[in-house]
Amino acid sequence: MSSRKSSNKKRQRSSELSNVHLSNTVGPVVPRKKLRQEKEKEPTKKKNTSDHSTLLQNRVFSVSSTCPARDQFAYKAVIALVKSLGGKISPTVHKRVYAVLATEESISKQTQRVRKAVKKNIPLLRPEYLLESQTQNQMLPLKEYIYPEEVVQKLIDDAEAAEEIEAKRVAQIADAMGEDDQEDVVVENGTLADIADKPTECYCSCHELNTPDCPWCPDC
Repeated sequence: MSSRKSSNKKRQRSSELSNVHLSNTVGPVVPRKKLRQEKEKEPTKKKNTSDHSTLLQNRVFSVSSTCPARDQFAYKAVIALVKSLGGKISPTVHKRVYAVLATEESISKQTQRVRKAVKKNIPLLRPEYLLESQTQNQMLPLKEYIYPEEVVQKLIDDAEAAEEIEAKRVAQIADAMGEDDQEDVVVENGTLADIADKPTECYCSCHELNTPDCPWCPDC
């Protein structure tokens, strides 16, 4: 009986010493349940909503732009924006391309990527789609940013009509000149259209890539 009492005293003494030790080192002893309740009350950290690096979810885009280099929708600027939003760029248009980001000018000029997109039934998308998705921090539906077929056709028809008018104007100038004069102009300037103030349209890919001093492009 006495041994049992002494063991109980030892346990009580050991518990008191342990509590004293804990109070001296880590402060008062707090029950686990209370700690858990306090932890649940702590505000959770907000996610960083400014990170757009995965917004486009690795989707593949192709770009067709003939805007000047300093324009916000210039070829290289659009590519950089796609990559910053977590998208990928394809230099060619194929069935795995999610959409072709194209400006109105590139559509009216019927660039190679625009023609392939129409042929393969791949959506032609306004570049504004990228900025709006970035602003709203979510990948928006394409529907509101796709060029409707009638809009694409009108841009192409308007461009072809302008070319036809220009061709007629050049032909009228050529008819008004003598054959000797025409030959001199062709030899000196390379093309009869150089007589007019407005140069002929050029569809070289260097205008999409903003590549100066292109060896194949007469405009450069």
